[in-house]
This record gives sequence, structure tokens and C-alpha cells, in this order.
Amino acid sequence: MTQNFDFFNYAGLHRSVVLYTTPRTYIDDITVITDVSGTTGSVNYAIDVVTEGTATVSVALRDKEGVIVAQGSGISGTLQVPNAKLWWPYTMVNDSSNAGYLHTLEVCVDYYVCAL
Repeated sequence: MTQNFDFFNYAGLHRSVVLYTTPRTYIDDITVITDVSGTTGSVNYAIDVVTEGTATVSVALRDKEGVIVAQGSGISGTLQVPNAKLWWPYTMVNDSSNAGYLHTLEVCVDYYVCAL
């Protein structure tokens, strides 16, 4: 009987294997949904945090220059951005120096171990 496998029984792995670890507390996933109403932008966020203790989450939205334009806390919420600078593809605006204006969402997790 001929076996056509990429391993031999009881002989170990014969291919590349990648191992990785995560800290005790880490961000597993971030969901961001944006919307605009007039000149006010809103950023709805939901953050999945895996932890063994207690974790606090803080969120900051930074503009192109790195200035914080909105901030919040908790694993979910909405950030309001008054006078939001909206993103437009460079081919749709006359002044291409303001095209592609992007914000940065910064998420921080602080971990606390509860001792009994």
C-alpha cells in the first residue's frame, strides 16, 4: 500500500510550521464604521479584547498632523468629529494638495490583574 502524504507516520513534520504567541491581554479585532451628517463625521467602533483580568480601552482619533480630534473609552462607542475633513480621491478635487486626507485611529489597552 503506497501513501501519498507530505509526512511520514510518526516521523514529525516535513514542512514549514509557524508558531506565534500572544500576550495575556491583546486586541483580537477592531470594527470601524464611519458616517457623515452635514459637516460632522462619526466613527463607530467596536473592539474585541481578550483578557484574563480587567482591561480598560481608550480610543483616540488623530488628524493628518497627529492632533487628537476626538477621543473616547470603552470597547465600543461613537466618536464625533465636528468640521470633519472628508477624504476624496485626488482625481475628484481641483486642489490635489488636500486629496487623500486620512485620519488615524489609535487604540490602547491597559491590563490589570485582580489579586484574590
